[in-house]
Parts: sequence; structure tokens; C-alpha cells
Amino acid sequence: STLGPPASLDRYPFSEMQAMWQINAHAAASGIAHLSSLLDDTTKSNIHKQIVSWIHDEEFNGISVLAVDYVTLHGNAIFSVLRTQCGQSDKIEDEYCGPALAPPRIFRQRFSTMSWFLTIAAYCIFGIWIWVIIRHYFRHYQHERQMKRLEKDMEYAREALQCGGGGDYVASVD
Repeated sequence: STLGPPASLDRYPFSEMQAMWQINAHAAASGIAHLSSLLDDTTKSNIHKQIVSWIHDEEFNGISVLAVDYVTLHGNAIFSVLRTQCGQSDKIEDEYCGPALAPPRIFRQRFSTMSWFLTIAAYCIFGIWIWVIIRHYFRHYQHERQMKRLEKDMEYAREALQCGGGGDYVASVD
């Protein structure tokens, strides 16, 4: 057998497998009311692990189209078991395909307490750094002096414009 469409639809019928949540307006409103999300529900249900198990154990005669929600969750494992099914390619021998291969190990790595602590510490250090910069700015920057110089320059520019622009203008520089 080769990759591509089947030679006969009688022997290889089109089969579509959908492993996704069915959503309508009522279900979406209920999910919002319960602060739920499709991504969290897909992760908690472990549906992708079950799909990998079904495909690996050859529970289906064939799959033409597989539709899943949140494919980034275990998508490589799903692709791997689909790609290594017996009869999928001439290049794969029967003893090296399907259930003869070990199923992919599927796990979801969670954040450790240490990574959570380091993230919080980094945010705190960044916040303190910003606070020190702002405090230094307000303590050492001479706002009144700068405002007086700006007002003096604006006054001189107004006078120059009213009198036809006569005289040399020199900005005050400290």
C-alpha cells in the first residue's frame, strides 16, 4: 500500500473521527458562567490520551480524517500513532508498525513549586527596580527649575513672534 487516497472506496471507505466538544449557544453560556474553557476541559478529560490508545490498539479499521480540539496538547503523539499504522506506507514493515511498536508516553508536565517561586521572585525584583528608578527620578529631577526655564523660553518666543521676529534668540541652557 502507498500513501494517498485509496484505490477503491469499497475496500477503504471514508471515515471521519471527531474527538472534540460539541458547542452550542447554551453550552457556551454555561461554560462562561462556570469559568470553564475548552482548553482546560480537553486537558482535564485526557481525551487525547484515549485517542492515542484507540489508534495504537487499532480500535478503528481506518481513519481518513481526525478532528480534535487543542491539537497542541499531545498532537505529536496522535500524529505519531497515525503515521506508524500498518499499511500507511510501503516503507514500514509489518513488524515495525501499529501495535508492534510501543505506544507513545504521554504526560503533561506541570510547573514545579521552584519554577513558580522563581517567577514570583523575578517579578518582585523587577517591580522593586522600577520603584527605585521612579523614586530616584522624582527625588533628583528639578521639576520647578525646568518649568521656570520652559516658561521663560515660551515667553521669549511669544515676544519674538509678536514683534515680527526681531532679535537673536538664545535658549537657556543649564
